[in-house]
Amino acid sequence: MSVITYNGITLPYPYHTNFSQECVYDDVSGEGSMGPTDKMYTKFDITVAAIINVNYLDAMGLEGADQTNPTSIMVKIRAALLQPRRELQVMVNNVPLITQIAQGNVGTVDAKNGPQPQSCDITQLTNETFLINYRIIAHYWENNTVDGNTITNNPGSPVLSNRWFESVEIDDLLLTTKVRRGKYTIRSDNSQGEVADYYRKFVAVTGVAKGFIRQKSKYTISPDGLSISYEIIDREVYKMPPDLTKLNGVDPGTPTAYRAQGTYTETTSPGPNSQFGWYRVGAVSLQLWGAKTTSQAALIAAALSIGNAKLLAAGGAESNLVGGSSVSKSIAATQKIQLTVDMYNNTVSVMMSALYRPRTKGSLKDKKAGQVGPRLNGWTFTPGSDNINNTGGTQPKQPIEGWGTAKYILKAAAYYDPSLNKAFLNNDDQFGNGLKVGEAGQKSEAYTQAEINAGVNH
Repeated sequence: MSVITYNGITLPYPYHTNFSQECVYDDVSGEGSMGPTDKMYTKFDITVAAIINVNYLDAMGLEGADQTNPTSIMVKIRAALLQPRRELQVMVNNVPLITQIAQGNVGTVDAKNGPQPQSCDITQLTNETFLINYRIIAHYWENNTVDGNTITNNPGSPVLSNRWFESVEIDDLLLTTKVRRGKYTIRSDNSQGEVADYYRKFVAVTGVAKGFIRQKSKYTISPDGLSISYEIIDREVYKMPPDLTKLNGVDPGTPTAYRAQGTYTETTSPGPNSQFGWYRVGAVSLQLWGAKTTSQAALIAAALSIGNAKLLAAGGAESNLVGGSSVSKSIAATQKIQLTVDMYNNTVSVMMSALYRPRTKGSLKDKKAGQVGPRLNGWTFTPGSDNINNTGGTQPKQPIEGWGTAKYILKAAAYYDPSLNKAFLNNDDQFGNGLKVGEAGQKSEAYTQAEINAGVNH
């Protein structure tokens, strides 16, 4: 004997005109290939026909219904059967045909914000008898075990699928751009009661490869609140931004600069007498960008330190600076220092120049490569990004903890749905109980429900 019960209404002796069971797969891995990969849940599409008599209303769950008023009976049945996200049971000989509630989960919602009633057609045959044609769709994650006549649905991961594409583009300078685009989906009946964005840091945030910087991360939540699409773009650079922890005068642990741009320019002119060789003037133009968490004071100190170190390296030795042993400490050695600090963006710029002592060898006028060679290390050396021997760029620490996370939590549209009062979607009162009409945007989510009930002015 088959019995179907939904929202407390039991349809006795139903005739199943349709009991479709369909596998639902992820919609990412099937694109451009032979087929999808991850089965996320089973879709049950059920259509039944049942005869109802007023003498069986109590057994159906309609206690107290007015048996003399057919209209009242039809309204009660229709109202109950058409409410979404209520408990669904299909029994055959007292054995569940759908083991929808996984162990450890609570509430009546299925894995895809359902069950979702589709139609309820009631035909009055007599004053006491009705014909009901009813259709409902539900999605359940299944991991069933059978022990005798007992069927259980074992608990499973809250994340149903996480699939992505990866592409690599190599430009004409042999620099690589890596792109990952993906999508993950959670189940609405997850036992932890979490929203999709909670799992972002676990499944949609990747580390930054050596020699790469993160260009951007983008995350978009689906309207049903169950899926998040993401895009991560990493770009290879010739030299990494300076590691501020490696520069003098900067406290250890200061985050790395996130972007850097700079040039070194050297000009020469003949001295007043050929015996004095050529005058050399070195100039550094540098701009550093920090993240919102980077100390701007640290950026300033780093920019000055980098400019100073670059001039010293290009000069060949501290003794080659006119009038002093350090650019930053010798006014005589410094022709110009210009510092620009952006007041509203975390970026600083430094322009520094220094007059080097006259040299007869190793300047731009030298003809022999062996004499110019000692200058090459100083010309190509980038303080904070190269090691002291200029054998290649070092890998600064990447502050990847902040990548892919945001203070603003991604949430789908919330709406007032009485059936969600018994649906364990998450631990946020706004999602668990819904918002009343007109409340959206008036009550801050940062306040607790107790504060809202107490009349906190938002």
